[in-house]
Amino acid sequence: MNILIVKLSAIGDVIHTLPSLAALRKRYPDAHITWVIEEDSADIIAGHPCLDRALVSRRKSWFRNLRALRDV
Repeated sequence: MNILIVKLSAIGDVIHTLPSLAALRKRYPDAHITWVIEEDSADIIAGHPCLDRALVSRRKSWFRNLRALRDV
């Protein structure tokens, strides 16, 4: 089983989601758990023992690039 957590930003929200990560691991010990998160919050979950993979989104840079293109 694969589980994907998408909690991109808001450091407080990420911290409040951490107990859910532990609960998921306890309920599904053999699952592969991946978390999509923004760069600003990635250090919070780095190396978490219940997490198999973190995918770091650079969403903020996407918006900057879109604004730059709009100004062209």
